[in-house]
Amino acid sequence: MTAPEKPPTLNGYIERALRSGFPEAVLSSSDRLRRQWLRSYIDQLLTRDAELVDNGRDPVRLRRYFHALCLNTAGVVAAQTL
Repeated sequence: MTAPEKPPTLNGYIERALRSGFPEAVLSSSDRLRRQWLRSYIDQLLTRDAELVDNGRDPVRLRRYFHALCLNTAGVVAAQTL
């Protein structure tokens, strides 16, 4: 029987949160590969996946919307502002 793992410290929790929740990203061997995987995931989401949900979506406009949304996540932003 192996000993139970120690709970992570606050820094450990922060490090895990910054890695992402996707196994492929978390298990990446470097920060550069992790960022590359996450970028390609977002790119696929905003182009191919959005097209599957609503044919005719403008991927450039959708990307700009998500960029504005991400920049304003620290507070409540009205839809008209975005």
